[in-house]
Order: sequence, then structure tokens, then C-alpha cells
Amino acid sequence: GGGGQIVYNHHGFEYKDIWYNLKFSDLSRLINGEGRYGCPRANCAKTYKDASSLQRHIRYECGGMKKFRCIMCGKAFSQGSHLKRHLESGVCIKYYF
Repeated sequence: GGGGQIVYNHHGFEYKDIWYNLKFSDLSRLINGEGRYGCPRANCAKTYKDASSLQRHIRYECGGMKKFRCIMCGKAFSQGSHLKRHLESGVCIKYYF
């Protein structure tokens, strides 16, 4: 039993992520003393001012696989919008052409 998304850490080992499917309504119990939503993962101290930002962090940034890779430099990103911003910055063009 137990839900969870199967994800891989940076060494390629598979594990079940119990936080991935955390319901939006359950995030309210993660509010810290400063009124911010804190990441529940042991090695992460990030906090956010709203629940949707924490949910995005849990699903795509903290422990999630980086699925979007720059074909020029190989740098990987957890969200397509971050790769797009990287490509638009021209950093790779400066160094690779």
C-alpha cells in the first residue's frame, strides 16, 4: 500500500516519494511559525508564501527528476520554463559557438 510517485535520486536509485501526491488541503499543516509553507523533506529548508509554490517545489524541484536538458551544455532543469529561460539568456551561445 501507500501512495507515492516513483522517482530517482541523483545516483539513479529508485524510491517512493510520499510527498509527491500530498493533497493541496494537507499543505496547511506545513505552515511554520512565520506563516510560510515549509518543505517537509528532511534535507530541505526552503519555504514559500503560498501553498501552490510549495506544491510545485515538491513535485518538480525537490527530489524530482530534471527532465529538461540543454542540448548545448547538458545542464538539466526540473521545469521546461527554466530551460527556456536558460536558452533565451544566450549563455550557451556565448560559450559554445
